[in-house]
Amino acid sequence: DDLSHVEEESLLNSDENTTIGQEIGLGDSLSEDSTSGSDDPNVEDDLPHVETSPMNKGRLPNVDGNTMIWQEISSGDSLSEDFTSGSNDSNVAPEDLNWDGTYADENNSGGGTSTDSSSSDNTIITVTPHPTENGNNPVVDTIIRITDKNIKDSYNEALVESKRSNKKVNGITLVLNKNTGNKILNSVTVNLPQSVQDFIISKKNIYAIEVAYNPNIKIKMDLATIKEINKQAKADVNVTITKLDSNKLAGNAKTAIGSRPVFELKVNYGSGKQVSNFGTGNVMLEIPYTLGSNEKAGNVHAVYVDTNGKIEWLTNSVYDCVSKVLRFTTSHFSTYGVGYKTINTNFTDITNHWAKENIEFIVARGLFNGTTTTTFMPKTAMKRGMFVTALGRLAKVDVSKYTKSRFYDVKDDAYYMGYVEWATENKIINGIGDCKFAPEQPITREQMTVIIKNYAKAIGFNLPKSYKAFTFVDNVKINPYAKDAVKQMQMAGVISGKNGDKFFPQGIATRAEVATVLKRFVELMIDRDFTQD
Repeated sequence: DDLSHVEEESLLNSDENTTIGQEIGLGDSLSEDSTSGSDDPNVEDDLPHVETSPMNKGRLPNVDGNTMIWQEISSGDSLSEDFTSGSNDSNVAPEDLNWDGTYADENNSGGGTSTDSSSSDNTIITVTPHPTENGNNPVVDTIIRITDKNIKDSYNEALVESKRSNKKVNGITLVLNKNTGNKILNSVTVNLPQSVQDFIISKKNIYAIEVAYNPNIKIKMDLATIKEINKQAKADVNVTITKLDSNKLAGNAKTAIGSRPVFELKVNYGSGKQVSNFGTGNVMLEIPYTLGSNEKAGNVHAVYVDTNGKIEWLTNSVYDCVSKVLRFTTSHFSTYGVGYKTINTNFTDITNHWAKENIEFIVARGLFNGTTTTTFMPKTAMKRGMFVTALGRLAKVDVSKYTKSRFYDVKDDAYYMGYVEWATENKIINGIGDCKFAPEQPITREQMTVIIKNYAKAIGFNLPKSYKAFTFVDNVKINPYAKDAVKQMQMAGVISGKNGDKFFPQGIATRAEVATVLKRFVELMIDRDFTQD
């Protein structure tokens, strides 16, 4: 059976302000329905995609009895007990905002108003109305100030909830959730005082802070980002997200984005100064978007537009058809929009294939292509030369410096030569001996896990432990050199077994399976700011 929809198995229990991710289980909880299929490891089954996609599984499940807790600041007594209103403007009444926190309106008709970060312990929401659009839906600018009280109360509540549920806290993400209702976002500014930054940094188990301005946009800053902002600014900062008019785009930006959503993102402090980059930190963003007629999810990309109007298509971006949002990560702010690549993915041999969307995703990102303009051959074996090429393209490696091959069986003008050299140099893969690489040799499933594990290490990505370790029925057949890699990939949610609880380590990895694994890995990288353990 096609079980690609099993992400619905991801359950969340919500108790007041604390959200706890529940175990999904790549082992017994899913495998009990995964008993059909062939015992032949080389017969491709519809079950390799049973593993739950990290982007669709909701919050992080239990890890060996430990729990990742997300502390929701958005709703509950910790904010609503201080609810006040300072507005006489019926257009910005607090009840219209559907917000449980303290509300203040400065009655300023021109742009957002700032608030003194030391003036109150309450969360201040300042809303400035704009002329309406799309009928009677108001357009607003909003300023949200996160306070010491919010952060400390929510942090302590997370610890209390952890103790009450007898779970160890692996990490806390502080979430500020604001629902706009029928209001249309023009801009939202989140004020992040230095004292709040210092508190987050001092608590090493706070993984990230998230501002969800639903249904418009979500931004999540990981701990490394907060540290870099704190290091550069040494002051209160404003994180501002402004919706831009896509009609004003020009050149390649206009071609790529068209009339789709586009936003400008800035981190300001002092007298107009900006935090230029986030160092080793990452910010995950969600931009809402509904697919147009005849648009495919795999062709949707995030597009970065620099100050000169030049664009970059972001490989690490994924469109979520369920939530109807585009997710992506960045290490710096600028202008970002929703782009669409018109690349042919109309392969006749994947029309009803379980990996169709995964295949379209990797082809649209140029990781590898179809075998012809009309065929992909999803059941064909993935070969060593092509696999390292796909990984190199994913990493956006410049291989122009590699002009000569070290292997006798890799020609200098082969399309994969530079990528083979790069992968070998970075200890992602080795030759087979006697100065040979065997670029046309198919890779096995266990070899695939080892190569991806090495790739993650080479790019500095720490694989999360999102799932409990599961022992496959044919675990004894996994070669010793691959056992750790198989375990890490399974716990990260990148791979699972097929035909029940078997892994088939010596089975050939097909092009469809590799496409699926690479898409999962991209999803994991985007989601890294709250899946890291």
